Amino acid sequence: MLIPRYLTILFVFFLCVSAYEDNYALSFDGEDDIVRVGHLNTDLLLSDSWTLEAWVKPFGDQKGHFQPNIIGFPGRHPNLEFCGTTTNTDCDNPTKTLTQLREKDGNYYTVVGNKTLDTDNKWYHLAATWDNVTLSLYIDGELDISIKPYQHGYNEPLGCYFELCDEGLDIGGYRFLSPQGTYYNNQYFKGIIDEVRVWRVGRTQSEIKKFMNQVLSGAEPGLLYYWPFDEGTGTLVSSIAEVGYGALGGGILTAEPRWVRSDAPLIFSYRTKPGHSNSSAIYVTAGFMSVVFFLIGAIVGVVLHRRFGNRNPSQYFGVSQVTTEVN
Repeated sequence: MLIPRYLTILFVFFLCVSAYEDNYALSFDGEDDIVRVGHLNTDLLLSDSWTLEAWVKPFGDQKGHFQPNIIGFPGRHPNLEFCGTTTNTDCDNPTKTLTQLREKDGNYYTVVGNKTLDTDNKWYHLAATWDNVTLSLYIDGELDISIKPYQHGYNEPLGCYFELCDEGLDIGGYRFLSPQGTYYNNQYFKGIIDEVRVWRVGRTQSEIKKFMNQVLSGAEPGLLYYWPFDEGTGTLVSSIAEVGYGALGGGILTAEPRWVRSDAPLIFSYRTKPGHSNSSAIYVTAGFMSVVFFLIGAIVGVVLHRRFGNRNPSQYFGVSQVTTEVN
């Protein structure tokens, strides 16, 4: 009677383990870790409208640096950051989020969110959008703040700040040399980042909420760059929308963020695995699929137990029961 039960347990275990697929993220130490995506196609740079999205799990209060960067284009907008130690009067807490527009005079127009984020091991979906009229920040699909900059003194936007368009895009920090010779080596984020998305359209709130928990195919209309961070190993990450390769550490070994298993709340989908153009992989949240497969295994276990549960182990294997009489 015990053998079928053990087999059932092993069967359930096998099903649960099989649910764990390639869902990874990158962990940044807040000191110098960074992903640098250089030399992006200048014909695809964002102008009139854009959206930045990412799943983040911040560690600590982000006080260590000035405006820790999640996603940012050096020398131009857009960017998505935390307040950190900035002196901006609206940043009364370092874990508030902010986004910026670059103005023609070289200054930035900054919008700071209202919500203070919990830094105790919690995932947040962050999004910043600009539709050439309204600049908005969303947290977990809910509107945090929305401003119309042109009604508040915003100047004509600046496409690029001198030659900094060649700097590409930075994730998790900033590291670049400005035209004035100032080396920016700060604004580092401490925590985990997953599912970085850059759109060339200003996404609506309903669109953000509908797709923020879904893994994308890379072919969605308006999607410019998409780094799901699911390689799980190596020193390069690739966009599965438009081509864009990111170097972990920006070429510096000690500045490479660490690969970790992601438990961001994502539902599964089918897509081509980064770096494997001819293969298809299922990307799932391990916890979600483990529950599903556990339930399947439990049902099978009940059926097996009802079918074989009252049998003697020798009968289960088709062996005649042997009894020994003790005198």
